[in-house]
Amino acid sequence: MKRHILTLAVLAMAFAACQNTNSNNAQTASETTEAAMMQDEKHAMEAPAWAGTYVGTLPAADTGGYVTVLELRADNTYRLQEKAADKNFKDEQEGTFVFEGGKFTLTSEKGEKTYYALKDNGKILLLDKDGNEIKTELDYSLTKKM
Repeated sequence: MKRHILTLAVLAMAFAACQNTNSNNAQTASETTEAAMMQDEKHAMEAPAWAGTYVGTLPAADTGGYVTVLELRADNTYRLQEKAADKNFKDEQEGTFVFEGGKFTLTSEKGEKTYYALKDNGKILLLDKDGNEIKTELDYSLTKKM
């Protein structure tokens, strides 16, 4: 009889230990999942490194250049403002863009596409109508405002 009671006691302790381990494992898994979700939320709220406002004067044949301000937003929308340096010309457009392979493809609300490449040191470079670098000595870069 004592032997049965001892066996039952050992089984009860083993069962309790298993239940406690499962409870601890479930709690640990829950805590790990919650921590991962919080980390994902934190990263989702952080803006990508390329997001920001870029400024510069882009060369133009018929004017002293276009003072250009390009705001690239983390939600993949943009705002582009251009003003001719020595003419009465001003243009503003908004739209969306895709960033892929180090290049931005901006699509205006009118469906017009403009291409930029991400460069080192907080610069982006205006590309030609086919998305290729412009072969010239002129400076087609915009610098990120800090």
